[in-house]
Amino acid sequence: MAIKNEIVNSIYLSDNEIGNISTWNIPKMISLAKSIFCSNDFAMVERKLLARKQKSKLEIESLEQVKDSFSYKFEEEGLEKMGFANNLRKCKKELEDTRDEVSKLREEVRGRGKFAEEKYKRLLEEVESMYEKEHEIIDLISKNCKLENEKAKTESNCYELKCSRKK
Repeated sequence: MAIKNEIVNSIYLSDNEIGNISTWNIPKMISLAKSIFCSNDFAMVERKLLARKQKSKLEIESLEQVKDSFSYKFEEEGLEKMGFANNLRKCKKELEDTRDEVSKLREEVRGRGKFAEEKYKRLLEEVESMYEKEHEIIDLISKNCKLENEKAKTESNCYELKCSRKK
């Protein structure tokens, strides 16, 4: 009964005292509401509030399921993103390795090119030297032929001279 008197008297509470309602426990608040409303009205309001509570509870469960679904999708996307990031790192590493390999191959090709150029110059000099020697040999053969012809003429002239002396 003491609560009822307190509740009945609470209708006439000032704003300052109502401000303390937030510290009241739920049964005390319900008793206040019962004393203010008619019991039929209170029962109807209570049913509506319970229906709202049930609807809110279902909505909360639904939202939690949606949240869980989004959390799962978010985790999946995070894992997928990590997979892409790992794949990207691997690709970047492969690219860097390939660039290094291309660089090495270019240096090797340059080195081979220089070596081939030097070898070409040496071979060209050898060919030119051989060409000059061939011309010298041809000149010497030509001179040798001339000398042999002169020798043959001289021998022929000598023979003719000997023959003409013997006669």
